[in-house]
Amino acid sequence: MPKELLGNHIEKISIKASDLDSFSNLEVFGVSNKDGIVKTNHVKSKDLSKYLYIEENYFAYNPYRINVGSIGLTPKGIKGLVSPAYIVFKTKDTLKAELLFDFLKSFDGLQQINKLARGTVRKALRYDDLCKIEINVPSIKKQEKILLLKKNTKLYVDDVKNEIQTQQTLLKKL
Repeated sequence: MPKELLGNHIEKISIKASDLDSFSNLEVFGVSNKDGIVKTNHVKSKDLSKYLYIEENYFAYNPYRINVGSIGLTPKGIKGLVSPAYIVFKTKDTLKAELLFDFLKSFDGLQQINKLARGTVRKALRYDDLCKIEINVPSIKKQEKILLLKKNTKLYVDDVKNEIQTQQTLLKKL
């Protein structure tokens, strides 16, 4: 399967809080390289009107921290705001967001991010550079199979961990 440019499968989102009917009830989020999208108390501005809107399956990243894996995929049911310094984008119908997220956090994804980031002292990955990342994009049907396999594998791993814990408890009783 030939690699394709990521830019063919994503689109930038630039919805500012001021573009919304109301944003006073929205929480402010940040992005952590460990936890992804997280609630933050580090609001840098009392005026949130320029902050960017995020919702389920939107990606957000700080262009100066993505090289260390600081990118997040907005979880189910979350709507909020992120700093205007972030870049927000989403996948098109040709690419499942969860698979792209896994790729961008992978060794190959981080390697491409670091190769395309610009700067000398502090590298940054602009959206245009993100679009130049090369990725394999299987059919949607195959992507759905991959996600189902991932889900089933996670369930199996969880079951094995629970069984190990049960056996360790039983060993202690012996």
